[in-house]
Amino acid sequence: MPIGGEVVLSGDAVTIDSVVYTNGTMGWNVPDGRSLQLSPANFSDSANDDGTNWCESVSMFGLGDYGTPGTPNADCP
Repeated sequence: MPIGGEVVLSGDAVTIDSVVYTNGTMGWNVPDGRSLQLSPANFSDSANDDGTNWCESVSMFGLGDYGTPGTPNADCP
């Protein structure tokens, strides 16, 4: 069974943008236990819907987690 989800950005009860993903479709490849980041070259409400514009997070923070909370994303390879 495919694994997927949705990320929703909203404010004051208004949806600003959302991304729906299903592992294995539209370029989405979400590895177990890893986070993904959007390529800085593809920051738009339409480009963020394409899984090929996302890559595994490589920046480590905290106690071994990966991601870039509060900082810009690294470039995707």
